[in-house]
Amino acid sequence: MKKGALLFPLLLSFSSVQSSLVSDSPDEAVQKIEVIVQKKKAKPQEIKDLIAALQHTDTSIRVKERAAWALGELEAKSAVSALIEATQHKGLLVRSAAVHALIHLRSQAALPSLVRIAESDPILSMRQDATLALGLLQTEKAIPPLVKLSEDPNPEIRGASVLAMASLHSKKNNFSQIFEEMSADASPYVQERVKRGWDVAKRSNGKVMAHLEATDVDVRLFAALYFQRHGGSKDLKSLETFKNSEADEETRDQLKKSITAIKKRSAAKAIEQKAAPPKPKPTAPTEK
Repeated sequence: MKKGALLFPLLLSFSSVQSSLVSDSPDEAVQKIEVIVQKKKAKPQEIKDLIAALQHTDTSIRVKERAAWALGELEAKSAVSALIEATQHKGLLVRSAAVHALIHLRSQAALPSLVRIAESDPILSMRQDATLALGLLQTEKAIPPLVKLSEDPNPEIRGASVLAMASLHSKKNNFSQIFEEMSADASPYVQERVKRGWDVAKRSNGKVMAHLEATDVDVRLFAALYFQRHGGSKDLKSLETFKNSEADEETRDQLKKSITAIKKRSAAKAIEQKAAPPKPKPTAPTEK
């Protein structure tokens, strides 16, 4: 076989990895990314192109940020490794977009990276977002770092840890003692978060529903998350109303997920009740 015959497929393989988003100008690449996201569903090659743009050393910060954002919006699970890698990028915009994409994906694999960011990132807002993300992942593995973060010197981090812990509260993982101690926190901001957290921990559906009217977007997000596991059919109408008026994209998306989860539970319950054998009617007592 001639050497050229071997070289051609190698060149073809190499060129197929090179995303046009990398070679395009930043303006052109960003425009293409926006179009991909608007379609709601990307082709496999488009996902590969976005990952390549995020990872390529020659891609501009602006394009990397948009690529990370798009991978989250498109719920591209194949991009989790690339997004985790991007959380260590020196550029704040890229790190932030990668973290928010991982939050949107609810990726359990991102836990170690989120813990690292929550504990040690130089930017406070990044630490705060990562702390909240530990609660959104809904995993017991997040509990030890959250307990540690509840004692952080920054009230923003302590307040974020309260909402995250409240979402994980159960008989097995009981945060009542920590909440009791934190209710006397020196920061009014943390104290307010503790009050909100108690409503979630005590599973007071009416009070948590009122949280969806809060001016604090983090409170609204965790209220929306609460109903994914604890909402009932009687909550659907109110949740639909809040979803239609919610300005925050992540909270709106969580409300959609909660509504879907409630409908699935209701449908499963209806099928179970229909399949259950009828209860025997009580027999009238016989006369002696």
